[in-house]
Amino acid sequence: MDLAQELEARFSPEGAVECDIRIGIVVAESLICVFHITNRKLSRVDDPAEVTFTFPDRETAYSIALGEEDPIAAFMQGRFRSDGHLLLVFLFLSLFVPGPRIIAPD
Repeated sequence: MDLAQELEARFSPEGAVECDIRIGIVVAESLICVFHITNRKLSRVDDPAEVTFTFPDRETAYSIALGEEDPIAAFMQGRFRSDGHLLLVFLFLSLFVPGPRIIAPD
């Protein structure tokens, strides 16, 4: 699984206006990556995340990233969590464009 590659391919610079944040992505209790988003650019870093988005499994992570599942409903049901404020969930949604897979599954 390379959810990180999929998210990199879906990154929307327009959603990152005036953004400077390190976002961690956790799937099934394992840190997949940390992205640093600044100046409308996304890069992977080894620094600690300022906010972490957690998914219970890769299917849920992909279905939310691809726009197949309502992220707000998943969040309200506890299947998509953030250790930050609810507003950061909306930031996450604005940073990545939904749609069919860009990266072929493993």
